[in-house]
Amino acid sequence: MIRTFQIFGEKISPLKILLELLVIIAGVSLALIANNWNNEKNNRQLVSITLENLIEEIETNQERIQETFEYHQFVVDSLEAMVASKKLDNVKNLLLRRGISPPFVQKAAFETAKSNQAFTHMPYKLTSSIYSAYLNQQLFFDYYWIFIETNFGENLLERANKNLAVSILLDLRSITGLERLMMKSNQEALDNIARFANQ
Repeated sequence: MIRTFQIFGEKISPLKILLELLVIIAGVSLALIANNWNNEKNNRQLVSITLENLIEEIETNQERIQETFEYHQFVVDSLEAMVASKKLDNVKNLLLRRGISPPFVQKAAFETAKSNQAFTHMPYKLTSSIYSAYLNQQLFFDYYWIFIETNFGENLLERANKNLAVSILLDLRSITGLERLMMKSNQEALDNIARFANQ
């Protein structure tokens, strides 16, 4: 015989208590499942929007880096020819004609992705390749500003001699190498984003 309990003057069977408890557990479980599903949906949407923004930014950066690289490579080739021929009269004109400006790259989408924690919802390999692309940009600019300070400070260009030309040439070779590295890491990031999107 099933015993009944008396709660607030009402007789309740243990079976009824068990059924009510199961209903409550089922309701809470469904609410948690729905909440998790909604969070996953929001995270997928955040990742999707973030990747779209990153693709646009990295592609734009890639074009700008490519354009600057081509100019810097022209300067390297011209300096090599001047040093080889020992005709250094045009070093100053070559360097001042357009300058040795860096590519104008952006990182707003990257900073936004870091601040809204979108990277926490992406696979490590994808996040790593994106970070690598932007870290290589930082490496480039750190080196670039040292190059500018070393070679163009205090009117060094007034002394157009072989040592100056060779020094600038060596640094420009490093800069073009770093630009190649940036382009490579940007392409790897774009490839990894595309693979992730196609899964």
